[in-house]
Amino acid sequence: ISPHPLAPIFSEASDASSILSDLINEGSSANFSTTEAMRQLFRQAGLVSLWFFLRVIAAHSGPYNELNDQLHLDMANFYQRSDYPGCHAAGFLFRGGFKSTVWTHGGNGWDALRDPNITIGLGSNIIDRSYEFLRITERIFDSNELFAWLYPEYVPAKNQPHWNDTEMVLPNRTRFNATPTIKPFAVGGSTAGIHVNKLKLDDIVGDKQLNSDRSCNSDMYRISNWLQQNLATLVTSWTSSRIFIVGTRYANDDVYEPIVQSTKALFGCTERDLYDYEIRPDGVWDVYYRTAVENGKAVFPERITLEGLEELAKTDWWTYSTQYMNRPRASSVNDFASYDIRQCSLEIDPFSKSPYIQIVEGAFGQVESERIPLASCSIIIAGDPASSESRISARTSRSAAIAVATDWTGRHFIIGLEVGYVEILAFFNWLFSMKMRFPTASTRSEEHTSE
Repeated sequence: ISPHPLAPIFSEASDASSILSDLINEGSSANFSTTEAMRQLFRQAGLVSLWFFLRVIAAHSGPYNELNDQLHLDMANFYQRSDYPGCHAAGFLFRGGFKSTVWTHGGNGWDALRDPNITIGLGSNIIDRSYEFLRITERIFDSNELFAWLYPEYVPAKNQPHWNDTEMVLPNRTRFNATPTIKPFAVGGSTAGIHVNKLKLDDIVGDKQLNSDRSCNSDMYRISNWLQQNLATLVTSWTSSRIFIVGTRYANDDVYEPIVQSTKALFGCTERDLYDYEIRPDGVWDVYYRTAVENGKAVFPERITLEGLEELAKTDWWTYSTQYMNRPRASSVNDFASYDIRQCSLEIDPFSKSPYIQIVEGAFGQVESERIPLASCSIIIAGDPASSESRISARTSRSAAIAVATDWTGRHFIIGLEVGYVEILAFFNWLFSMKMRFPTASTRSEEHTSE
């Protein structure tokens, strides 16, 4: 329950939570009492509880009737908890989990109800999506009989100015402001003149920010730069304005990576091992994170079944890992990141001056350390250059050079490795340097093109 000056029943009653629970059950029935006393209870409950507002009031004639009292109640509680001055909050949920329903057009409606003078900046990947969110919120105010009974002062008159498909200004706003109650815009474009109390960004990137191999393209990095630059400039106050970002992960280096890398507090996740990032005391973001499967069960079985997810994992691992499990690090070759590479080192015998591979104790199942003469191994030097120097800034591919030694038992040892975004000349310097170090090695280079 979030206190509100117009909700004294819930601010003063010692059993406010019990009253709210009873009201939710009452409001879910078709024949609740319509006395003035009940109206006041409903009215005040909507002001102090996002869940009540969505599940009882907005659901009366809007797309909120399918919200459940487990996942979506938890999401509503997180949103309500993040409603404090200066908050930076982000919610990452699988596709089809009603994240926009609870946090974006539903959350915006509740914010506007609690403060008619609020200004909300509503951004999405495309402007039409932002307009769609705006229209759904408007329908709560102008096309919901239960809402009109409870909050008649919020209902716009027919043909009211500044109430249309592109902007929304509440009729009971008491302070003039050049910015509407909700101001939609497209992420990545110009934001001149936009200054809001609450910044709401929903799905600011999509499939078009990925290459054909589902890695981030230059547009993803452009939007990421846009986000970092505008988080401070779009809000009216760094200390009191609130920021809430809604999204689904796409890649390791997508626009949301800096957010999860700066996690201050983690909410929602019931299996800590599913969250691949550390909690940082110096972090900035409160993060709500859920995967479609937790503890072996589907989180939203009414819409997304465990059987369907298991089949998707077999047929489209990338979609399963990113769009439903929110784990881009497990989406492709990133699985190798968790591979435990056994330790060895390349040494020089001080007497013979001959190089040898030293396997440390415990590696390869060794009980004792082992020394393998490099002259007894076959050595291959391989290179994978970036497609062109002109693509270095877009970071769509990296150059790599590696030297691998194989002994008589078939064991492979990495004895040289270089990786990075470098010019083509530097790449060939890598290869020639390795060839000079290992003159008996054969070499191979493969051109890699990244769209």
